[in-house]
Amino acid sequence: MREDSTFGSQVSTETKVNKQDSSHPFSFIDAMRQGRIAEVAEFFRRSLFSSKERKNQKIPNVEIDIYFGSHATEQDARNWQNKIKDADVIIHELLGVSDKDMKTLQDLSDGRIKPEDLIYDDSDDKYYNEYALALSRMLYKSGKRIVGIDIPDRHPILKRIDRNKEDEQTLYSLLFSIPYLKYATKLKKYIQEKGNLQRQREEYIVRRFRKVINPYIQSQQERKPVRIFMFHGAMHTWMYHRFKRSGFSVQRSMKGRTDYMYGRLRNELERKARFNVKITKRDIARQIFSDIVNEAYMDMQDKF
Repeated sequence: MREDSTFGSQVSTETKVNKQDSSHPFSFIDAMRQGRIAEVAEFFRRSLFSSKERKNQKIPNVEIDIYFGSHATEQDARNWQNKIKDADVIIHELLGVSDKDMKTLQDLSDGRIKPEDLIYDDSDDKYYNEYALALSRMLYKSGKRIVGIDIPDRHPILKRIDRNKEDEQTLYSLLFSIPYLKYATKLKKYIQEKGNLQRQREEYIVRRFRKVINPYIQSQQERKPVRIFMFHGAMHTWMYHRFKRSGFSVQRSMKGRTDYMYGRLRNELERKARFNVKITKRDIARQIFSDIVNEAYMDMQDKF
């Protein structure tokens, strides 16, 4: 099980971003006017799939509550404490999750292991340890069903995500050693690939949701809806719209607001790539400047 650090972005631009998605009517109109045949065809394909899905598949009796936000510190975990208490099923963003991971988390929820058993004091990531411990204490003896629907370990998409992360490290090492235009080209290519992989990951999660959640719905003795709480980074807000278009009862929250900005500039560019919004030369220049400033800051930290 690994923590995906990609969360955060300018959520206030979500409406603008969604208009660039080929599933959005404004994007469809623009594509028609500009003769972008491939995007027009994709719009009809998605529309046909959505209508068939709603017609042929019964919508499970569930109420989905998705929290989009950071998952790195103790306070991040406490932001959704009440939501965990109200839920029947918990779905956390868990990239690279294994069956063993899920059994461990379920054992935690059932009280068979303690939160401290999951946390390693020798970890380099102090803040993530604080987050994991706070979350584990909330889940401990809660009796909640813990479900994993993220990209599992050994999945082909996971391998591509790992390679993309390696590309990021390689890119940083070239910051001061290759010409600006060459670095800018490599940076844009990396960001576009990151956005594409996030899109594939989200589509996988949404497809897998119905299959994985059905057993818990069938085991519900009463006919009341199964309350499902999901928490993901703000990169993944597309999933809310997909669930809603499919007919699910779904709501979302973002620290109680929908008009805030947080995270690194690169997260916003990755969101642009994920929603097929054009990444401009100015965007890339700002990101390179941000990388230079960050590198200088880290250098100063080492010296002082």
